[in-house]
Amino acid sequence: MKLSWKIAVPVACAVLICAAAVTWKIRNDRGLAEAARTCHINAEQGDPKAQYDLGHMYYHGLGVQQNFAEAARWYREAANQGDARAQSGIGYLYEFGEGVPQDSAEALRWYRKAADQGYAKAQDNLALMYSHGNEVQQNYAEALVWFRKAADQGYAKAEYNLGNMYFYGRGVPQDRAEADRWYHKAAVQGDAYAQRVLCLKGRIPSTFSKINLSTISFGCLMLLTGSVFPGRRVKRRNDRAVALTALLGLISVALSLYWIYGSFPSILAVSAFFFAKNLLVGTVIVMFLTFVLPEHTKRRIAKIGLGLSAMLFVGFNIIAIMRYDLSRFPPAIRLFCMFNGMLLGILSTLAIFLWRTSKNSKDGQSLNSGVASFEPPAECEAVSNHL
Repeated sequence: MKLSWKIAVPVACAVLICAAAVTWKIRNDRGLAEAARTCHINAEQGDPKAQYDLGHMYYHGLGVQQNFAEAARWYREAANQGDARAQSGIGYLYEFGEGVPQDSAEALRWYRKAADQGYAKAQDNLALMYSHGNEVQQNYAEALVWFRKAADQGYAKAEYNLGNMYFYGRGVPQDRAEADRWYHKAAVQGDAYAQRVLCLKGRIPSTFSKINLSTISFGCLMLLTGSVFPGRRVKRRNDRAVALTALLGLISVALSLYWIYGSFPSILAVSAFFFAKNLLVGTVIVMFLTFVLPEHTKRRIAKIGLGLSAMLFVGFNIIAIMRYDLSRFPPAIRLFCMFNGMLLGILSTLAIFLWRTSKNSKDGQSLNSGVASFEPPAECEAVSNHL
């Protein structure tokens, strides 16, 4: 296959994928806008479900422009008709001052209305206010009651919060086994905080993870077998690069297995682990590309990749540090370390590759010029022969 076709085929596939994504986005936006219009008509007629749905759309900007004040208006309309979800929603807006003045007492009133109707999300929010002593006297026993009511309905956040109560011994005797039980219940439902806690002790691998790790392991073993045969010493530079890449790939798989089955002493250790692991992954990706890409394009692609990676690294860190308080969201710290580790692995390997190729090129030019200086000019050679 010619080089032009090798480039054209993946580019065409990428264009088709992007076009499909844009088309899906446009169709989805149109569907949301139509749903918002229908909800607005029904809400104006006094339907509490439509009023809540419309408030939800205004809060999240689904099919309409995001507007917290409009969300509060429609939540209130539905809440006054006894809709528990809307009561919880207006309580949340009052608690955080979104679309309405911040008022913890009003938030507590609306949460209690919804909680008394058995709405799990409101029960969890009410329990949090008792647990933190927000607008009410701190009362772990009361918080425990509401956390348990919500957790018994299978609400993941309440299960995680109830696990915290047992873990730290708030309102109940400290019981790590019971805490783990509630953490697992929440983690199975996808609660990020519960999964983060269980990450300190390992987690159950998904089917996708098993297939992914098996595929990478098989590929690395094939590369290693192809570069190192029994009784054969690895001499060629390309063979050494392939073997090293395969070994680093197998190490990354081993680290992934440790992440699944191992244990960590702290969140800081988890973050450091993911930084190191993704640093290794970035290195492996670049090394793999250096012996897969055509020889005459390696240096140019490496320069482009180095520039793009550097800009992405700087931009990502500026945005992440200036716009987000990472300390308040622990899962974001892990993602921050993962992304930075990957980029630094790519940057450092590309820099070393370009330095080595530049050095080899200069050495080759110096050698050629040295050989040329020892060649006698044709005229001198003729005189020498005459003598």
